[in-house]
Order: sequence, then C-alpha cells, then structure tokens
Amino acid sequence: MSLGIGLLLAKNHLADRAARAGAACLVLLLYFLPTFTAFGGSHHNAAAIFVINLFLGGSFVGRVVALA
Repeated sequence: MSLGIGLLLAKNHLADRAARAGAACLVLLLYFLPTFTAFGGSHHNAAAIFVINLFLGGSFVGRVVALA
C-alpha cells in the first residue's frame, strides 16, 4: 500500500468517526428532549422527568409519560 492511499484511508476513518460522534450526539439530544424541555421551561417536576426519561425513555410508554 502506498503512502498516499494510507493517508486517504486515515482521513476517511477520521471522517467516519466524526460522523458517528455527531450522530451519537444527535441521538442523545433527541433522547433527552423531554428533559431539556422540562429544565428549559423551569418545570416543577423536571428532576422526575429526567429520571423517567433516563430509565424509560427508550419505550413508547416512557416517552409519553415524560412528555405528559
């Protein structure tokens, strides 16, 4: 393998890792959206919404309870 191809593969690997990190941040942002909304709006049960979102946010029922 020549040096040029090796550098090209290294750049692609770095771009792939950056894209994965960006996607992970977006997923976390969407996952905790009810929590951010609660804390941003100074909701009186913001801590409870965070706990519900943390443990049940992956299920539809948890998502509905956290947004209610």
